[in-house]
Amino acid sequence: QVQSILLVPDGTTPQGLRDRAILEVAYGSGLRKGELSELSLGSIDLAEQTLIIRNTKNSWDRLVPLTHAACEALGRYLSDGRHHLSGPLTGSALWL
Repeated sequence: QVQSILLVPDGTTPQGLRDRAILEVAYGSGLRKGELSELSLGSIDLAEQTLIIRNTKNSWDRLVPLTHAACEALGRYLSDGRHHLSGPLTGSALWL
């Protein structure tokens, strides 16, 4: 069932690349929706396959592993999708 959900976003569009990356990160790392929405470009370390989650509900920072599939989806989104969704006030938010 999870595989069928992960395959729903259209990987040929910037929005689809973003949505696939969101699903892979959320599912693979077990993030809460608030943690997922607060991610910035500085939260990601693809080389180390980790995320740093800041200001968690316990006010602690934590290091979260990324699955291989999540790293691949994030890499595709960052290289092929994000710049198509960005605007003049984009800032460092990961999800646009």
